[in-house]
Amino acid sequence: EGSEADSVEQSDQLPRRDCLIQEKLQVEEEIEEMQMRLARLKDRSRCLEQLILQEEQRAEAEELEGSVLRSCTVTQLRDMSRTLQDLVMSENRMQIPIFPPPSILRLQEQEQALNLSIKEATAKVVLSQRLGSSLRRKVSETETQLLALHEAKLAAISGNDFGCAKELKAEMKAVYLERDRLEALAKRLHCLSLGSSQELARMKEQRQHLRQELEQREALH
Repeated sequence: EGSEADSVEQSDQLPRRDCLIQEKLQVEEEIEEMQMRLARLKDRSRCLEQLILQEEQRAEAEELEGSVLRSCTVTQLRDMSRTLQDLVMSENRMQIPIFPPPSILRLQEQEQALNLSIKEATAKVVLSQRLGSSLRRKVSETETQLLALHEAKLAAISGNDFGCAKELKAEMKAVYLERDRLEALAKRLHCLSLGSSQELARMKEQRQHLRQELEQREALH
């Protein structure tokens, strides 16, 4: 009887185990389907972002074109109309360059690289100025500390407390050393900051010349 009861219990457990395995497999299939659907949604999201960017660029271009046209006189618009008509009807219209020539593209790349360098140099100059201000403040604090120690040493000597005066003298020596170290750092940082400022001014001047040349080439194009 005991053996029959065990066999009955085991036979009851087997279908339950099979059901759990079947449910686990079903869950894994659902997870796989959800992952595939998530991948498709991500791809769709990227496509939509590109479409949105294209629409924004198109709207910006239309707005720019509209503002340019609104700033033109009737005579200028007529001249542009005739010029465009001549271009369309020209036999050599396929040879007319639409995109900027390589020389303009190179200048644009140089301007972008120079703008990035100017941004980095500006951040370096600002950081140097902040560090210099912090060092000068610390030097001022050491000067105040030295003055207080000197007064305390004089008071100790007046009170015949030569042991305390000796300790204050040793402390003053350490503060003097710290002040000299801070002043040396401040001078070195000032020289570096001055060099960075001059380099930044040179790059800004170079960018101005580059911008002028680029504007002339774009106008000619």
